[in-house]
Amino acid sequence: MKLKPSVIARYLDQYVIGQDDAKQILAVAVYSHYRKVARARQDGVRMAKSNVLLIGSSGTGKTLTCETLSTLLGVPFVTAEATSLAHTRYVNDEIENVMERLVDRAGGDAAKAGSGIVFIDEIDKLKAPHGEERGSSGESVQHALLKIMEGAQVRLRDGRYVDTTNILFICGGAFVGLDEIIASQTHGYGFIATSKGDNQRILDRLNTRVKPTDLFTFGLIPEFTGRLPIIARFHDLTR
Repeated sequence: MKLKPSVIARYLDQYVIGQDDAKQILAVAVYSHYRKVARARQDGVRMAKSNVLLIGSSGTGKTLTCETLSTLLGVPFVTAEATSLAHTRYVNDEIENVMERLVDRAGGDAAKAGSGIVFIDEIDKLKAPHGEERGSSGESVQHALLKIMEGAQVRLRDGRYVDTTNILFICGGAFVGLDEIIASQTHGYGFIATSKGDNQRILDRLNTRVKPTDLFTFGLIPEFTGRLPIIARFHDLTR
């Protein structure tokens, strides 16, 4: 990939207000993903996927950032809502519809669609409701998404297939209550000196990092959180 992370981040700065940390994380993630894609095609080997999770309230710029990235990269982009997937009886049919829209955005080119970006919002709504056992419809949707996020052949209505191996999946959600879970966990970063302002900021950043165990406690299944190794946080905007 020719675009360096610094170039990608500067491009995002033109369209997305604030969120500097998130933009830097996404710039590196996108750069690494498409570099892996190019290398995998050249060497003919299957790459390890590194999909992304964006955590932040509605209106903080998650969808805008993803759409802006797709414009810069020249790849097709579609959005989907996890709640819509959870409310349908036929999850695989709904996933097929998402891939159909991605092919449409690629001008009908299924191969080009296979290098696109899919943003799935409200992923936090897939957790089991408070007080209910795991095994809800939300968990079944997580299992269905696992397959395409890893890489699978999705059959379209016209008989063609879209290979999702090289598609970058970005999931997003507000994750209300996650901060309380993080605060209740012992992260063990207290050994860092906090006498200076810089050190306190470092400690604050470490203590607000989301761990896979935090997401599991929140209500996502371990297999699903394992497919989202890169996590970026979008903070609420000030006036």
